[in-house]
Amino acid sequence: KMKRHPQLVIQHFSSGYNEKINTIKNSIYSIPQRSPIPWPCSQSDLEAHCRSSMRNPQKVITPYTLSIGISGFPQSKQLIPTDLNIDLSGLINDKEPLQAFEEIGKVFDELCCVISHDFFDTQIVFDLRLRLPHAFLLGYTFRRKKGWNPVFVQDSLIWPSYGLDEVSPGLRFHAPYFTGSQSTEIAIVLGRRDIKNRVIENIENWESKPRLAYFFSCDSYIRNSAVPMSLSYAFASTINSLIDEREAMTKIHLFLAVPKSLAALIAVNLNRTCPISLYHLDKDGKTYQLSGTIEMD
Repeated sequence: KMKRHPQLVIQHFSSGYNEKINTIKNSIYSIPQRSPIPWPCSQSDLEAHCRSSMRNPQKVITPYTLSIGISGFPQSKQLIPTDLNIDLSGLINDKEPLQAFEEIGKVFDELCCVISHDFFDTQIVFDLRLRLPHAFLLGYTFRRKKGWNPVFVQDSLIWPSYGLDEVSPGLRFHAPYFTGSQSTEIAIVLGRRDIKNRVIENIENWESKPRLAYFFSCDSYIRNSAVPMSLSYAFASTINSLIDEREAMTKIHLFLAVPKSLAALIAVNLNRTCPISLYHLDKDGKTYQLSGTIEMD
């Protein structure tokens, strides 16, 4: 509907909304010869490949906006043209969750090193086919605090991490749950659907329980790209505030039931943090398992 009535987008989100989205789209589709090379690769190989994608390699405009496809599922197709494709399905399928999480983190760190070069722009377009914890890990690796400005493709939509007018994020806070434990750890839950009871049931079976569980929800329908950006700001700010208020906090247990790109956007906007443990549902759809922990850096 918004595509058929662009004047409504401009009316409610200003002309800058369309300008920002169109600029990103042009950076993706303005190179018709863009094709991916597989990971791993060196900085020099990736730069040479990107130059060869241009019609006139001698007049490449830098910094170059990279388009990267990352998938945790075999034979997954990207939604946009990409310069680099990273297939993580082997790690995910062949390793235990904790080991896979650690090794995927190393891949993201290596990627960060390869593209930390003047030739490449700090704005990177990611087309993700990842599980939520791994998408969050990617966003954390490419945080804005470290100078990155990632953009994510979600269901053929462009979700920037900055540059749009902020709107009401639709973030709602619900009554927290006290476990009775004297722990210095807390749990934080965000979902587009109600997962409160399922999370509580799992926490109650833990030998070492967090002291508090905070519950947040958001609208199930995201109407435009300004909403996930604003929602990521609001939720990341909430996490940052909880950490600042509870200086003795030693860990956050994070449960997410949101689009993978939103999980990445939230992590992109985190500042000071303590260790964050992320969870995923087991195959039975009832039990949460530890995916991995992001240590404080």
